[in-house]
Amino acid sequence: MTENDISERLQQQQLITDSVTAFARRELSPAALRSGAVSRERWQGLAELGLMGMMIPEDTGGLGLRIGDLVPALEALGRPLLREPLVASAVFAGTLLSKTASTEKGAELLARLAEGALLPAVAWQEEYRLEASHAGTMLAASGEGRILTGRKILVVPGTDIDGLLVLAGTGGGKALVWLEPQAKGLRIESGTAADGGAIATVHFDKVPVDTADILSVDAGDLFDEALQTTTIAACAEMLGLICGAIDMTMDYLRTRKQFNRTIGSFQGLQHRAADLFIQQELSAAAIARAVADFEATTDAKGRAIAASRAKARVSSAALIVTKEAIQMHGGIGYTDEHEIGLYLKRALTLSAWLGNAGEHRARFAQLTMGVAA
Repeated sequence: MTENDISERLQQQQLITDSVTAFARRELSPAALRSGAVSRERWQGLAELGLMGMMIPEDTGGLGLRIGDLVPALEALGRPLLREPLVASAVFAGTLLSKTASTEKGAELLARLAEGALLPAVAWQEEYRLEASHAGTMLAASGEGRILTGRKILVVPGTDIDGLLVLAGTGGGKALVWLEPQAKGLRIESGTAADGGAIATVHFDKVPVDTADILSVDAGDLFDEALQTTTIAACAEMLGLICGAIDMTMDYLRTRKQFNRTIGSFQGLQHRAADLFIQQELSAAAIARAVADFEATTDAKGRAIAASRAKARVSSAALIVTKEAIQMHGGIGYTDEHEIGLYLKRALTLSAWLGNAGEHRARFAQLTMGVAA
């Protein structure tokens, strides 16, 4: 990439980020997270900003950008605590659909997603471990058709979806299947995450699958790439909430007075604030390194290493920062009414989703040194 190309890319990223920041200031607030509901109006607004189509290839109607171009926008949206599942539904599902756009159904779903007319969820996880096979849900022949049997957990979003992208075993590989929520034999059991959002356990009881809805019968590699891409995107959103929690805490330190002095003038609190900024900068550096490594390689192992390096660092930092932010707010920080608590709840959810810090440290060690951490 030439110096001119780099300059053009940075300018493009800045234009996107400026638009997203203006949208966030106008439409988002931590209070929206408290409601637990996804707004279709905000979802449509995100689509109008072009965010749904950023990573969709140009030949399938998207902008053809890369994960590094989306990271600054996700950071801006994470600051005021985005409730809408942009990472889960646009990045995760969108990446999978981009890889299967050669099918008629895949192309149709991808077009609807880019327009903001589709809110999909990816049903892939079967165990509470990142490194499990997650292929116990089986797509099998039945007479002249196919049926889906099994169970998926921790499906995000868990309610108000337009359909499911299901990762299923085939006996010799993995398939990717599209299912409507009203499909016969499909049961969605909704729950609530730490941040108040909906998650679901999905049961498949001999669900009939139309041939046209089988997007891929060799989905293992494309799923792994989508998973690593989504992991880095989740880190970018977490960096945003880290910045948002620190901003809120600094505002409090500048205004709260004790002994006729703002508490931000106390050296002890200044040192603690400095520690928060260190976590923020370490997180930003980890994501920048992960993006650079991810974009520079086509190797599955290299992508997994990049994603795990970032997720391990940023997950830990998000929990450290949000817990400390509550303490620095004093007694008011522990009340449910104060918005700083919402940052911790969101950090708890995002840090655990797609593997927590411990799991990613172990995977990073295994991939780079050949031993488990």
